[in-house]
Amino acid sequence: MIRQMAGQVKVGFEATGGQEWVLLTELTAAEIAAVQLPPAQIKAFALSRGTRAKTDRIDAELIARFMAFRPEARRELPDEKLRILRTLTTRRWQIVNMRKRLKAQISARKKQGVSACVETMDDNLQNVLDAQISATERRIESVIAQT
Repeated sequence: MIRQMAGQVKVGFEATGGQEWVLLTELTAAEIAAVQLPPAQIKAFALSRGTRAKTDRIDAELIARFMAFRPEARRELPDEKLRILRTLTTRRWQIVNMRKRLKAQISARKKQGVSACVETMDDNLQNVLDAQISATERRIESVIAQT
């Protein structure tokens, strides 16, 4: 669809929790001009314009206006190893926070008197999440060692 558009087209998008690097890599490989924009700058730009509503259409228009206002704004595509490290550290953070939330839920259930099966559930959950955290940390260490 982008290739069928008339005139010079430049794709701009905000960060989306790590998935933006895949999009930027694919667009660049397809020789489509693309820039990833810093979300904090987009948010500040929106506030400066008094834009508070948040829909896909409003976001798209805001990003287009930001690109016209600040054509030099962009994030560079980091080295592949750095992208892997960022992905792994983000995943580790997600797993750790998942465990914190689930522990809080289990604690609330215990206070409600539902503790018979909750004890083993927490132990099992802790074992699974700790294994995932350890595996992620080993991958991080491996990537760091290769640099």
